[in-house]
Amino acid sequence: MEMTLQRIKWYRLKTKFSLNELTDLLNSNAYSDVRTLGFVNIEKDFDTITAVFTEFNKKVIELEDPFGNLVTNEIKDFNYIDFSLRLIEDDLYVLSFIEAPKSIKSFINYLSSILEFHLAISQLEIDILKFIEMFKVHHSVNKIDTNKIRLTGVIVNENSKASIELISKTNALDDIDSLINNRNYRLEKIRSVCFVSDEKIKFELSRSGSLSVDEHSRRLFDDILKLYLS
Repeated sequence: MEMTLQRIKWYRLKTKFSLNELTDLLNSNAYSDVRTLGFVNIEKDFDTITAVFTEFNKKVIELEDPFGNLVTNEIKDFNYIDFSLRLIEDDLYVLSFIEAPKSIKSFINYLSSILEFHLAISQLEIDILKFIEMFKVHHSVNKIDTNKIRLTGVIVNENSKASIELISKTNALDDIDSLINNRNYRLEKIRSVCFVSDEKIKFELSRSGSLSVDEHSRRLFDDILKLYLS
């Protein structure tokens, strides 16, 4: 059966707080009926915290019925953000969001406030070729077949640059040289498949730190990211 891919977004987080201190802070700011935003399902292992940020929203709207009377309607909903914090070294963590909504502003604002703004969150940029080479070596993968890639910044002439999407029946990475002809480019995204311990894994990886992979295989990529950043 085809496994559903999870969409994961990685960020770099720096803070002076230890893993134990962060766990205590999340637990002391757990969601409750009194507190309309906070954390639930908080778990910690030796180098990672997982939790769900929960935010309760209530909006009151007024509607006019067919007779011209104003009717008040109260709409309630919850926003959930699954995330993890993994310690890389000293004060460096990877902040991961799983199937994150379009906006994570409320999460960032709340986390910043409970850490008294002693943190810095920044985009994580991945050298895709370096990452997949580390993946192959660490997990003893002989071959990764990449059937789709996206290139940006390809110089056409002194006035123009192009973005190119290449789809291949074999391995699109092998076709870059013949297509680009020694011109500069950025490898933005790949869609690939490989086998780890005879298990087939499909994944998509982007330069901006996004990963799509099945839940069971996600840890394999998290482990490589830790090596990549160490």
